[in-house]
Amino acid sequence: GENFSGISDWTEPDCVIPYIPQMINVIDSIALSILENQKPFLMQPIWKTEGKSPKLSENCLDVFVWSDLAFTRLFIDLAKLELNAFGRIRSIARHTRTIVWLFRMLYDFSVNSSFSHRRIIDALSYNTKNDKAFAVSGRVTHAYMRADS
Repeated sequence: GENFSGISDWTEPDCVIPYIPQMINVIDSIALSILENQKPFLMQPIWKTEGKSPKLSENCLDVFVWSDLAFTRLFIDLAKLELNAFGRIRSIARHTRTIVWLFRMLYDFSVNSSFSHRRIIDALSYNTKNDKAFAVSGRVTHAYMRADS
């Protein structure tokens, strides 16, 4: 917790952005340490059409079940791609904002044994609407869904 006490204003992107790589490492460490305890979290329906037409393909319907920990990969891996491409996090986009939210919830829980998700989400919106708090395209999810296991 010591490293993050240097964040003077959690609502100010410039104060938070330098700490996001460390936040990613903390979330990764926690996720790896509890892998055997992950639980189903989200059922995602999938349908396939023929090319760009609206006509459904043969065997077109499926469902993909995300575990709670697998779901974190979506926003963590997007941030890692940004880090690898640019050497730093440049701004608080949707995926990085989700990291800050999750990290702040874990941080508050570690310090106070509780957290207010509403307060965190409202206070740390970074001037972005929360109606699509974490939206991700099929281009991103497909890479995980086509894996063998």
